[in-house]
Amino acid sequence: MADPVETSEAVVDGETLPVVFFSGDLDVASADRFKGAAIELISGKSPAGLVVDLSGLKFIDSRGVSSLIAVRRVLDGRPMYLRGVPPRSLDSLRMMGFDRLVKLIPPDEDVTRG
Repeated sequence: MADPVETSEAVVDGETLPVVFFSGDLDVASADRFKGAAIELISGKSPAGLVVDLSGLKFIDSRGVSSLIAVRRVLDGRPMYLRGVPPRSLDSLRMMGFDRLVKLIPPDEDVTRG
């Protein structure tokens, strides 16, 4: 089975940012792995922000949302971009107001490189 968490870089708003890709179910079984990988990617490096690519997301539960919130807190005011959030998951995040805390990147906007 392929690792559901991969990393890369992207240029967003003129800044080169780390990207964490997640695919599959972001739930109780995978949330800690995702959170750990994302925090490791940004800790001690002080990037200008982080891109979380969720274009491969199949399902997200409250534990998955909690992991996104935890990563956002570690960014300490730097922007968090969510790219390619599937419509059903985006509806859930919007109902919780999470979309007001992050910047959304449409799935068809190619920002990755690396």
